[in-house]
Amino acid sequence: MDWSGALDEKDLKYIRGRLKSAREDRGLSQSDVADAFGVSQTSISNLELGRVQLTLDDLVGYCRITGKPLSYFLPSHLISRSELSSDEQTLISLFREIEDQGLRDVVLSFVKEQVSIYKKALELSKLSAISQQEKVFRMLDSLFKDFDFEVAEDGSIKVLSGDVEVSLSFTEQISKDDLKAYLLWRNSGKSSS
Repeated sequence: MDWSGALDEKDLKYIRGRLKSAREDRGLSQSDVADAFGVSQTSISNLELGRVQLTLDDLVGYCRITGKPLSYFLPSHLISRSELSSDEQTLISLFREIEDQGLRDVVLSFVKEQVSIYKKALELSKLSAISQQEKVFRMLDSLFKDFDFEVAEDGSIKVLSGDVEVSLSFTEQISKDDLKAYLLWRNSGKSSS
């Protein structure tokens, strides 16, 4: 089925570029794709360069071989609105305007990092299901697990790090009993969870 006549040259150029990107992202050579299609490497080269008409079968074949969804290959204005939200459409459209691959890699890395931070924050918010005391213990453990320390009679924490000795007082937020309970909790091995 030949449907490429319904697309303008800009769309076809974009799709051909995505064919190559998807192949390279998967670590495949044109010969690898040609073998999967049962055609010559020259045929795949001609397809990616636009020397032959792109068919829907070709596009579906690239989806299967590269593991990419059909939407990966299509310009954002051709993707059904029902598949993507307006924000997703905008994000994809803006990303696709970046022609420099190095800059694309930087943007993608940044987005992945932000998603990772978001997921960690989401995971931390799930801690609300644990007891308040457990939250306090985990917070203290994250601060002090790599240090030796002791609780003074006044409720302050004496942190020992090499030759440096620091005293911190949490008496308004955390009671002396909480600190002592934390020491017991920590020494019982609960902090490794």
